[in-house]
Amino acid sequence: MKLRFGDLFTGAGAYWRGGPEALVAVAGVFFFLPQLANLLFVPVFDATGLEGVALTQAMLDFFMRNLPWSAAQFIAESMGVATVLLMLLDPARPSVGEALGRALRLLPGLVVARLIAAAAVMLGLLLLFVPGFYLSGRTFLTSAVYVFEPQRGPGGAAVAGFERTRGNGWLFFLAVFGVSAVWYIFGGMIMQGALAAGPFAAAPLKALVAALVAGCMLLIVLLEATAYRALSGPKHGM
Repeated sequence: MKLRFGDLFTGAGAYWRGGPEALVAVAGVFFFLPQLANLLFVPVFDATGLEGVALTQAMLDFFMRNLPWSAAQFIAESMGVATVLLMLLDPARPSVGEALGRALRLLPGLVVARLIAAAAVMLGLLLLFVPGFYLSGRTFLTSAVYVFEPQRGPGGAAVAGFERTRGNGWLFFLAVFGVSAVWYIFGGMIMQGALAAGPFAAAPLKALVAALVAGCMLLIVLLEATAYRALSGPKHGM
């Protein structure tokens, strides 16, 4: 089934209008706060004067030193993704508390499934970028498939998500790329101002960046919910 670009955003808008207060609350806890903590407590990588092997080693050291922060943020985001998907697509229409409880039980497998998808995209990016772009579209439904079809397991969810996005890979890539570009461009501009500002001015600017990222992440989950509903049919979490 071929989807249209406009239909994705129309569906996402309908989900948003169905209950923005609850969506904002979940996004605030699981998307905004972890991102803000990362911006406030993890230093910006400084590559000044580094090149070649020295740059690679510095990047690796930076990554390992801040891995606990990145892992905590990824886990929190996974919890938020599962909760929002359950709130939107579960036919039982669970409350926020009920969705949180189910999301917590699904969390370990969902983290693994999202890591599998991320690893596939990273491998593709290493192969001259274009395969990574394509795979980012073909892995778009991994989280939703695992949340509503956990019996497949993390690997099976990644494979099923890949199969279900056939014919729509580039569409999903363009949707995610377009939303992500907003936070990279405008978030980057604001972060430059935060880095140049004093400590008191930097914190509000970083909070603004975190809010922008959280809003974009929520929109991506709304798009994923729309796509999953369209491509999976009524027997899959509708």
